[in-house]
This record gives sequence, structure tokens and C-alpha cells, in this order.
Amino acid sequence: MSTELQDLIARFAAGAVGEILKTQTTYIDVVCSQLGELSKWTANYRIHFHHKRDFALARGIFTSVSLVDEHPLLFEYTEPFKDIYLASPIGDKQKFITDLRFAAMQVFDGWRTLERYLNPMPLDELLGKRYGLLMSAPSSFAQHVMLVAEERGIELNMLEATKVHREKPRALLLDAWHVVAEKFSAELLP
Repeated sequence: MSTELQDLIARFAAGAVGEILKTQTTYIDVVCSQLGELSKWTANYRIHFHHKRDFALARGIFTSVSLVDEHPLLFEYTEPFKDIYLASPIGDKQKFITDLRFAAMQVFDGWRTLERYLNPMPLDELLGKRYGLLMSAPSSFAQHVMLVAEERGIELNMLEATKVHREKPRALLLDAWHVVAEKFSAELLP
């Protein structure tokens, strides 16, 4: 991690507020400031990301910055994927969908949704069948789905999927915005 990125993170730990001014495919420009009785300053940074995997960014205000190696956003890059197949009819489809959405919230803490991992077929149509690929998901979420199904008396089959990630990316978090990439650096702009 670059010294400038460490400095930026430290500024937010000390109470700075920032704003994303510009988003590009390989970097974002931010301004951060602190207006207190003891110190008043403003600094502009460009945060670079290399080998970006995933992002959710928009122009706006943020109050925290962190760079993490472990986070629910990273499960799909750090865990093996499992394919889950339907193997029995679903009695109360709406209840099962609600339970699956709740399971996604528990595992991913709101950072990922159920729909990200589901078969692209309309869920209601898929659940009307007795068979078929339900989802392909990180193993921690897949295990949770299997428990939900077991509690509901629904039979599912889980198999190893072919999706394997060799790189271990990190996540840069700016409040609820994020970038997942292999490497991050920052530069102080004039």
C-alpha cells in the first residue's frame, strides 16, 4: 500500500470527510477535508486500482475509508464456488425466496444480493420445477442455502463448480461504495 493511501486512510480515522469527484475505470479522484477547531485542511487524492474485479462507485460524500483483505465482498474471490441444484418440489415458493434473501443478507451483510448468484431463469419459474441449477455461489453462502432448504424440507444437491480464483484481491471501502482490485495506490494531487 502506498504511503499516500495510508495517509488518506489515517485522515479518515481522525475524522476527515471526503467526496468522490470523478470516477474512471482505473482511478477515482477524491477531496477530503477536516474542519475542526484545531485543524482545518483540504487535500485532493487520486486513488488508483489495478486489475479491478468489481466496483460500485458514484460521485458523493463519504465519511470512512478502509482497505481490507477480508470482507463479505471478497467471498466470491476467496472461496470456492458451489453449484446448487433443485432436487424436489418447492411447497411455499414465496417463503423459500424470502428465506434465501434473508440468508444472503446474513452472509453478505447487505454487500451482495441473492440475485447475483441465481440462475438467470426467472426464479418463480425455476422454483416451479423439480430440477435445475438454482445458483452458483461462494461456499459459505451455498452452505447457508443448504441449511435453509433442509429446514424447509427441500432437497437440493450441491456440487463443486469450476469457478476458481487464483488472485486474492482486496476491497477499498468508502462508506457503502467499494472497489475490489488486486492492488491500490494513491497520489496527492496539487
